[in-house]
Amino acid sequence: MDKQLVEIQGELLPKATGKVMPIKMYDGRSRATSIETIIDVNERYLARPEEQWQPKRMVLGHPLPDWQRPHEWTEEQSIKFIESAWLGLHIGTYVVNARDYDKEGNEIPFSGALLDGQQRLTAIELYLNNAFKVFGYYWSQLCRSEQRKFEWCSFTSEEVNIWDEQELRALSDRLAFGGTAHKEEYRALDGYVNEGVE
Repeated sequence: MDKQLVEIQGELLPKATGKVMPIKMYDGRSRATSIETIIDVNERYLARPEEQWQPKRMVLGHPLPDWQRPHEWTEEQSIKFIESAWLGLHIGTYVVNARDYDKEGNEIPFSGALLDGQQRLTAIELYLNNAFKVFGYYWSQLCRSEQRKFEWCSFTSEEVNIWDEQELRALSDRLAFGGTAHKEEYRALDGYVNEGVE
């Protein structure tokens, strides 16, 4: 077989002769953070809101761009998420834009914008504000050592550095619509078995 061809699924195709894949769309930074990090961002926002970019909606000190969907999780979904954090399960990654400032020291538009993770951060905010009980207790009923245990739960963040609104919208769409929603019938606890697996 010619070295310039490769057989794939019974077809001979030309082998790439150089770099053909696109460069990274966004050069983000992953951070091993915790729920405490999010709480700290909110406390900084509450201390000096006049210095921060303020769109119509915020969640835990993070601005929500106008194109973000509304809060849609049910209370049951929020409780399950918070329970997962308490149980030490992986609770996903949230994506934010970096923060940047103008000459006067005020944040420029889209600084700290939450691009993915609104439902999860809203669940945390609601829990911290005693909107629902988790494992039978409201947040304020817990002793400080229990609260610290929750605050130390791992919650990874990804930070991008994008200032063009159309690029931010494109990233937001890619993050929000990149997968396929699970169907209720796929619940493992309800006995789902994929019969197509051999």
